Amino acid sequence: MSSDLFSLINTYRDVTLIKLQDRTLLVIACDSAGGIGEKEMDAVKVSPYILGRFTSRVSLMEIISINARPISLSITICAEPHPTGDLILNGIMDELREIGLQGISFTISTEKNIKTVQTGLGVTCIGLCKDDNLLLGKVQKGDKIYIAGIPKVGKEVNLNDPAIFDLKALLKLKESKNVKEIIPVGSKGVLGELENFSICNSLKYKFFNPLPIDIKKSAGPSTCAIIFSKDTLKSELEVPLYLIGEIE
Repeated sequence: MSSDLFSLINTYRDVTLIKLQDRTLLVIACDSAGGIGEKEMDAVKVSPYILGRFTSRVSLMEIISINARPISLSITICAEPHPTGDLILNGIMDELREIGLQGISFTISTEKNIKTVQTGLGVTCIGLCKDDNLLLGKVQKGDKIYIAGIPKVGKEVNLNDPAIFDLKALLKLKESKNVKEIIPVGSKGVLGELENFSICNSLKYKFFNPLPIDIKKSAGPSTCAIIFSKDTLKSELEVPLYLIGEIE
């Protein structure tokens, strides 16, 4: 493909956006996990199935949160195809089924030459979005700042924890006309994500005290999200929802 058919326009948060000819954006996000699994040297002992679900969830959230449509996954499994690879893929497929994306295309690579004693996984998600449909750059002075879910990391993360933000909650949030932007929170914590947002958008914010969550704590595999809303956010989310501040 000739280089004049596309141009890199921005890397925003953890998402890269590439502009194509027809005002369509190619959107790319990725996430990785290491030392999490059932192998001898894994620091956090958890089923590879759970690892697959949460690692794929993060990259999917990054794509969906800006209103792009996932079209493909690239799955890099730093472990043998059987049984670890199979269990990871089962988790990823179930995560896709949760939001009706089980037909999405994907590319898979596993380690077939070397015996591994520690689990590693990388998931890249590729999506498409028209530039005028992006859920970015719309936050203004006076908008409210909410947190959906509670920051959790490592051994605190469980699949059926009702306090953890998930893809179903994300899709439900996007139905609200008041929502201006959604930021899945990872290892930077809520404070780190807000500081980065503030710099990128030249906006200031203030917190309402007392804060109901630890804003400095890592949220691991996007166990919570920041939501900017035009007005009071009324939602039927099954995860906790907290008003923590506003844009000044």
